[in-house]
Amino acid sequence: MPKRYTFIFFLAVLTFNFRSADAQTAKNHLEAGNRYYAQKQFSAAILEFTAALAKKPDLTEAYNNRGLSKVGLKEFAPAILDYNKALELDPKNANVYYNRGLAKAGLNEQEAAVTDYTKALNLNSALGAAYYNRGLAKGLIRDNKGAVADFEKVVALDPADASAYYLLGMAQYNIGNYQGSCANWQKASRLGYAKAKIMLSQKCK
Repeated sequence: MPKRYTFIFFLAVLTFNFRSADAQTAKNHLEAGNRYYAQKQFSAAILEFTAALAKKPDLTEAYNNRGLSKVGLKEFAPAILDYNKALELDPKNANVYYNRGLAKAGLNEQEAAVTDYTKALNLNSALGAAYYNRGLAKGLIRDNKGAVADFEKVVALDPADASAYYLLGMAQYNIGNYQGSCANWQKASRLGYAKAKIMLSQKCK
């Protein structure tokens, strides 16, 4: 099954005043951490985000981005602790709920991941990646009807998403909608998705 783990990284610092010396130092560490993260130097990024938080403990961006860096090292449980702290500071941040859901999926806690994706979508209904990954998680817990609904939303938001058509077809097949599954595998195949061509040859003769 395809996996899409598209994390949401906070690149811009927009919500804090950096006029004090400590705040400016925190900003410098945050920006350094962002650069290390972009270079996939996750351990170095963690050190910089930690230094930023030592100077400014209410820096939501640093908690989120440190969590992302920990995920880069497959440290999912510690990452969740950082996302928890970010949500204490900013409880209506859809992106952090989404990132925490991905970390929970990394621990194979699929039902908990679904809960976080749903919270993210309640705050931002246009977050297509949350529908996609919630559909994946629902498929893994055998909620195929729920997966169908999520992948239908994904293709409505992005009609060129070949893998979403393929997964929509898989979920439809699992609930006995063979006509729908073949139609969506056809769409995925026309968009160049190789696995869809295999399913068409095996299931839609």
